Amino acid sequence: MSSVKEECVTAPGYYWRPTAGAGSSLPAGTSCPENYYCTGSVRAAQAQPPTLCTNAYVGSEISSLLSPLRSDEMTDCVTAPGYFWRNPGGGAAPAGTTCPADHYCTGRVPAAQAQPPTLCTDGYSGSETGSLQSPQKSDEMVDCVTSPGYFWRDPGGGALPVGTTCPARSFCTGRVPAAQAAPPTLCTDAYGGSEVDSLDSPARSDEMADCVTFPGFFWKLPTVAGALPAGISCPTDNYCTGRVPAAQAEEPILCTAAYAGSELLSLQSPAQSDEKTDCVTTPGYFWRDPGNGASLAGTTCPADHFCTGRVPAS
Repeated sequence: MSSVKEECVTAPGYYWRPTAGAGSSLPAGTSCPENYYCTGSVRAAQAQPPTLCTNAYVGSEISSLLSPLRSDEMTDCVTAPGYFWRNPGGGAAPAGTTCPADHYCTGRVPAAQAQPPTLCTDGYSGSETGSLQSPQKSDEMVDCVTSPGYFWRDPGGGALPVGTTCPARSFCTGRVPAAQAAPPTLCTDAYGGSEVDSLDSPARSDEMADCVTFPGFFWKLPTVAGALPAGISCPTDNYCTGRVPAAQAEEPILCTAAYAGSELLSLQSPAQSDEKTDCVTTPGYFWRDPGNGASLAGTTCPADHFCTGRVPAS
C-alpha cells in the first residue's frame, strides 16, 4: 500500500526539482521556468526535467521559441521575436527558425497560427521589389530600411512611405529607416557650385561617385584645398563629351587641339558643345587637307580669297 506522500503529483505548470543538502533528498515542487513547459500530474518517483520548447519542436533553433513561467503544455510555446515557424514538410511539426534578411517576424506566434515572415516591401505596401531590406532576426517593421539606390517616397494621404527607385541625376545611399526618410540627393547639390543640369547619374545610383558630367559640361577643379569640383558648361571653342566621373576630371578639349595642325583661333564652337563635329571654322579660316589621311586643319584664308567660316569639317 502506497504512502500518502507517494500519491502527491505535480500540478500542471510545475515540476519536481531535485534538492541537495540539509539532510533531505526529497524533490520539491517548483514552477516550470520560462521557455519550457511542464504538463504536471507527475509523481516524485517519476520526476523528470521541464521540456524545453525547442526540444519539443524538433529542429528548432536555440532561443527561437518562448513560453511564460508555469507553462503546462506544448501549445504554450510561441516564436521568439525575430523567428518564425518553418514547415519542414512531410507532416513533421513546425520548427522555430531565424527570420530571413529583408523580412521581419514579430514573434509571439503559436504553432497553430504559424505564418510566413513578412517581407519588408509587403509591410510597406506599394514598395518596389528589392527596394527595402532588413538584417536577419528582424522583429519589427521599423527594422526595414531602404536598399542602396532607393529612397522613401511619400504617397500622401497619410499612407505609409514606399521604397522607390532613386531617380536619374540623383543618388540614394540607402540604409535609411522610414522615420528618417529623406529625398534623393541631386548630383548638382552634392557637388556644390555645379550648374543646373550639368551632372547626371543613372536611376538607382547609390553613391556620389555615380555622378558624371552631362555631355557639354566638364568638371571645374576647385581652387581651395579639400573642396569638390563642380559641373560647369563647356566653354566656347571647345567641346566636352561628358560622362566623366569627378575622379577622372579632365579639361575641355580645344577644337584646334582636336584637329591637329590647326592654327590658333582658326576653329570655334558654341558653349556646351559635346562632340568634335561641333567645331567649325572661324570666319577668315578654312579647312586645309594636309593629305596622307591626316585630319583636316583650320588654316588662315589666303590672300585674294575670302572664307566665310562656320563650316564643319564634314
